[in-house]
Amino acid sequence: MTTPPRSDPAPPPFDLGYRRANELPADHGRRAVFSEAPRADVPPVAAGANPSAAPTGLSRRGRRVRAIAISAAVLLVLIIASSITIGAVNRAMFAPTGTAEQYLRLVARGDVAQAVKLAPPTADGGSALLVDAALADPESRLQDWKLGDVRRTTSDGVDRAVIEVEYQLGGAEVQTEIELESRGRQWGVFDDWRVVRGLDRELSVRIDTVDTATVNGVDVDVDGGQAVFAVLPGRYDAEYRDSRWLYAASASTAVGADDDKAAISLSLGASHDLAALVQPVADGEVDACLAQTASMPAGCPFGTSIRGVDAVTWSVESYPRLDFRLVDEHELSWSGEGVVVATYTRDDGAGPETSTRRVRSVVSGSVALDGAEPTVTAD
Repeated sequence: MTTPPRSDPAPPPFDLGYRRANELPADHGRRAVFSEAPRADVPPVAAGANPSAAPTGLSRRGRRVRAIAISAAVLLVLIIASSITIGAVNRAMFAPTGTAEQYLRLVARGDVAQAVKLAPPTADGGSALLVDAALADPESRLQDWKLGDVRRTTSDGVDRAVIEVEYQLGGAEVQTEIELESRGRQWGVFDDWRVVRGLDRELSVRIDTVDTATVNGVDVDVDGGQAVFAVLPGRYDAEYRDSRWLYAASASTAVGADDDKAAISLSLGASHDLAALVQPVADGEVDACLAQTASMPAGCPFGTSIRGVDAVTWSVESYPRLDFRLVDEHELSWSGEGVVVATYTRDDGAGPETSTRRVRSVVSGSVALDGAEPTVTAD
């Protein structure tokens, strides 16, 4: 029995794309499985175009606009932040009070050279003491400074500020003022204030006959025995060190900013070494006359008149205590007074009677300092 060939069932009335496996329609790839008639309100899409993507030109323009907006916002934030920062720095460091504080800090720590650069001195006088060494000792400097009220004015187009200043010097309170002027701006950004009247004052140093002195460890020239120096506030000690044979007791003064002028005076005399050379000469003038028996020994620094006495015995109660006077830097005169005792015996009819009398001994002389060693001479 022969089996009749099997035939596929008939397709449904409508072609819904039903196909046997591996069977494709003849127009596959050229038509859509589903389609509808074009609509008048929707423009046709060109072949190969992606209808879901936004137009390319509009997308680039939008991104540029967005990037510019973000950049502008960031720049604005940076400008505002920079303005705030610059303003804060300007007020803290470049305001007149900032400059004044910087100046006071330099003076208080003894940084004289930098303080002078910031505020050139206006006081008359030499600059020999406007060095760090002059205020090297912390005890000689001002302390506990603070700023007070600020008065700001403008004249001739120039801004000015006067600032009250208070500090301690040697246990005393000093009140004064400093003055500043605006010089425009630094780098076009920060205010530029300069101190035009600072804390410097005058110090006069006087010393007899010589032309050098030492002030706070700094050697200075004192031509003609007197010189004026510009100084910053502090305690200043003056002394003389140039000769082994001359000495001046040190003198001290505190120079505050409320002192227009201050002065130190030194009086020179013989040093201990020189006095030790002269004293034996003076004592020898007395000793040389002790052996004489006359009441008025010839050529001696002492004597007395005693009636009715033939002989006197002399002894020393005290040798002369010497004083020195500076004639010039190469010569001194000296003098001194001591006491000798005259012992004698006199008979007034009632029998011999021994008596004593105290008598002044006065010596004098000079010392020449123009050689390698002093030359001492008695008058």
